[in-house]
Amino acid sequence: MSGAPTAWSGRSMVGAALDGPGAIPVVTVVVLASVYIQFTSLINHDTAWFLYSVDALFEGGRLYQDIFFEVNPPLALYLTIPPVYVSRVTGLFAPHVFTAYVFGLIAISLWLVRYLLTRHAGHSSSVRRGVLFSALLALAVCPAGNFGQREHLMMILALPYMVLAAHRAVKGPCGPFVAGSLGVLAALGLALKPYFLLLPVALELYLFFAGRRLTGVLRPETLGLAGAGLLYGLALVWFTPDYLTRIVPFALQVFHQGFMSSPAAALWRMETLFLPVLLILHVATRRNQSGKALADVFALAAASFFLAYLMQMKAWPYQLFPTTASLVLALGAILSGGRRQAADPSPVSGSGYMSRAAAPVAAVMLLTLAGVGILNGGYQSIYVEHLAPVVRKHAAGSAIYIFSSNVSVGFPLVNVTGVRWASRFPMQWLLPGLVRRRAELAQQGAAVEPEGLREIRRYALDAVVADLIKWSPEIILVDVREDKPYFGGLRFDYLAYFSKDPRFAQIWSRYELLMDFGTYHLYKRRPTPH
Repeated sequence: MSGAPTAWSGRSMVGAALDGPGAIPVVTVVVLASVYIQFTSLINHDTAWFLYSVDALFEGGRLYQDIFFEVNPPLALYLTIPPVYVSRVTGLFAPHVFTAYVFGLIAISLWLVRYLLTRHAGHSSSVRRGVLFSALLALAVCPAGNFGQREHLMMILALPYMVLAAHRAVKGPCGPFVAGSLGVLAALGLALKPYFLLLPVALELYLFFAGRRLTGVLRPETLGLAGAGLLYGLALVWFTPDYLTRIVPFALQVFHQGFMSSPAAALWRMETLFLPVLLILHVATRRNQSGKALADVFALAAASFFLAYLMQMKAWPYQLFPTTASLVLALGAILSGGRRQAADPSPVSGSGYMSRAAAPVAAVMLLTLAGVGILNGGYQSIYVEHLAPVVRKHAAGSAIYIFSSNVSVGFPLVNVTGVRWASRFPMQWLLPGLVRRRAELAQQGAAVEPEGLREIRRYALDAVVADLIKWSPEIILVDVREDKPYFGGLRFDYLAYFSKDPRFAQIWSRYELLMDFGTYHLYKRRPTPH
């Protein structure tokens, strides 16, 4: 009936904005703004640590021994090797090379997504452009200060695989070489953390229920993903066995205990509200979506990644990024995939009402998620701002050491100032969990400290002493806050703790207080008498 109201707009604001002559200016502005933000801000602390560690690896460092002694498996380092190599060859600033490298990966990922979308003749130009624009927002705008984090790299590498899963759900064609390559590419991202493997499991279940064939799992992309994952597992055993024999046992005993947050802190996020709203919108409008398989996959990804975020229970914002990016992708697919349908004649009909309400609600959510990314901008650091001039003045050409449970104190300070990092740890990650575990045992009246904790305590002390002797840092910063992060409210004094060992006490006798920053004390090594 020509005069009937419509339940769902045929040309959504996302698709319409990218159809016609307005598409190029919109995309250009988004790309240039993102490039400007990232190149005029700092690299985030974790990525800065990876860049420094790869540089140390090129200089002969041994992973999980004298460098990069931390809980991350080595794949994140391997993915960081190309930009660090280019930096060493050209002399260009490594963080800038890395940023350009990530933008290059984003471009490749978007090109592959476009290739898959154009292979499916059923997608309208509105769907193709809407999903591509949403992918651009998800990968280039939403990361904000988390640009280049492991979660960001994972989304870049796994996105074409996710679009391919939607392609398979509607029996779309894809050559075995391309599909297998996308599986390998996804493996490089999904293998960064074991929690990410929830995504391929969820997608395979989705495709099974869509096709009802057990043999459907044996596709080129799944074989490529499994094969690459197997090779990485073998490389882990062969090249970095210390990760499995030392890091994993230590992490299981103290890392999660030390850095676990409360459920309330983890759930107090915008995405906690947006995810169920998205799922309701998707279910309510799915019948009228022309790109329903894409929305299915992205909504499923958002739910899977949110579960992965909760499993880690750290409340660190970057761990929530895959959920944020998947929400943007799902909302883009819903908004751009609407089809014109006659509304239910009843003004209170559930389906008709939800369809009319869905577009503005989805648009507000999408604009909010993208807007937060724009407003957050790039990564900034008060430590770089306040400490870089001091470090350049007193430790140029030398090394610094920091007693802290925060990576963000030392990095990207070290990268910006060009000094050496005099520790195998990114921060003192063994101590918060160790101190909290020992306090719990004392409360329980345990008379004997478990051998596992004794081993960690001995290693933490020996490593600090060995690193200080090896590097003789010119400057040492000490966190003197009474309530130190991740110690669960327990009082802990770094200098009192380590000074019980005579080796450390002798080393420390060579340092004197230079500056008091309130939360941190800065010590400088006394000149060696001639």
